Amino acid sequence: MWKVLFSEICENELLQDIHLKIITEEDKQVIQTWIQAVTLNGPEFIRKIRYWADHFLSGGWFGHRSSSFNPQGRIIYKIDKSQKLILVVRITFTHDYRRPME
Repeated sequence: MWKVLFSEICENELLQDIHLKIITEEDKQVIQTWIQAVTLNGPEFIRKIRYWADHFLSGGWFGHRSSSFNPQGRIIYKIDKSQKLILVVRITFTHDYRRPME
């Protein structure tokens, strides 16, 4: 099994977006499904499911991947295969790939 963790910045942004109702109940369910799928099956599984539209990122996000959770929303994450760890660093509801303030 894989482990999914959220960066502190990501977790804070996500809680704020949920509080402001920017992330809907449906979005939360889809994100939870993504977490369960990657935990049980690993990141290779996510890449095979067309719905997630998972792909490598470049530029400032080189080394990260992005999965869709709705037409605009993205889960941006990094894989550590040696520890079987997925680190979610950003969840954006607007297809916004700007890096958060660190």
